[in-house]
Amino acid sequence: MIAGANNLNDPNLIILEVSSVVLHEKYNSTSLENDIALIKLTEEITESSKLSLQDDKKIIFEED
Repeated sequence: MIAGANNLNDPNLIILEVSSVVLHEKYNSTSLENDIALIKLTEEITESSKLSLQDDKKIIFEED
């Protein structure tokens, strides 16, 4: 996975190794409905000037 950049030629991009991916159980590859997944990385990400992390206390999950 690449983080910290929106251009693959950016010299500041961060390359992260993914250990597993869990797709939404109702993901539809044709319509892209439920286009979301959980990505587990092999190492912890720390905040830097290249990468800003979301404060998990502000994340609100709603039930379907």
